[in-house]
Amino acid sequence: MYTEGPGGLTQIHDFNPGITDSGLFWVARINPDDVSVNPGNGRAVMDVEDLDLEDYGDFVNSLLDGPSLEGTASFRVEWSMSNDRHRFRYAPEKWTANVVYNEARVQWEGETSAAHFVTDADGPQDSLFADVGHERSGAFVQ
Repeated sequence: MYTEGPGGLTQIHDFNPGITDSGLFWVARINPDDVSVNPGNGRAVMDVEDLDLEDYGDFVNSLLDGPSLEGTASFRVEWSMSNDRHRFRYAPEKWTANVVYNEARVQWEGETSAAHFVTDADGPQDSLFADVGHERSGAFVQ
């Protein structure tokens, strides 16, 4: 979240799950039951409640794992059905993907002891790019 001042935009909130000991960042484990996917028609829903996050205030502080406020977020992402199917293949790396291009809508709510944010569920949203499908990486192919 940002605030606008005389010098432009200043970041004041940065909700994320942090950085693991392995260096993996901005990734959180969710319950598989929170996701429903139909890769054949592109329809998918991810509905997560009360995911533990931290509000680091800004991007640099989050990378440094600096001071933060404990928080939670709940969100729902819905990918729409579509017939806009695409296949991709890169033989040298044994990589393939079958995807359906579609649109996605997001509802999000985040909260700490100092702040509470909610998206306007009925407000306009522009979906610049979304897809659902299967991908196979050559890194795991024998």
